[in-house]
Amino acid sequence: MRWDRPLLVIRPLRSSDVSEILMVQRSAYSDGLIESPASFATKLGAWPQGAWGAFEDDGMSAYLFCHPWTSGEAAPLNSKEMDRSKLGTCLYIHDLAVRADRRGRGLGDRLVSEALSIAERNGFRTCALVAVQSSRAFWERHGFRAWRELEYGNGMPAHYMVRDAAPSMPTGREHGNERKPPGDGHGQSGRHR
Repeated sequence: MRWDRPLLVIRPLRSSDVSEILMVQRSAYSDGLIESPASFATKLGAWPQGAWGAFEDDGMSAYLFCHPWTSGEAAPLNSKEMDRSKLGTCLYIHDLAVRADRRGRGLGDRLVSEALSIAERNGFRTCALVAVQSSRAFWERHGFRAWRELEYGNGMPAHYMVRDAAPSMPTGREHGNERKPPGDGHGQSGRHR
């Protein structure tokens, strides 16, 4: 029997994966959004349960980094330190990248599902991110709402987006409350391409 697709394995990332992470990142992002090896090592060391990769026969095809963060704030891009005082009640999807030659095959969808499972397992009420490079529609398909426009990375236009961690959770807007993100009222950020 012949298989048309390579075997897909989704597993936690390890420090030994950083070189492949950098290759996927280079394929997915413009220069203004590139992060250093030290930045990835920091995220991996600070909250390893939020670092996942999708691997096929020839190596990494996609990766996900998410972590707790302070609601309402975008985590800095390319940071070599994780400010522990900013770790909060919102799951921040910092980075979801798919190799350019692997897009359209559902790898990003699988990793978003993993992020939402992480949020549920860890009791987060909200998830948030910063959508870059025209990825807003992708995130809207996964229940995220654009909250505001901002500049991210090297001044790139982006959208700060939020969603409830569980679809059944109230957003606080059903009863005419002021416009604020779900959960504790602030939201978070990340990026995708």
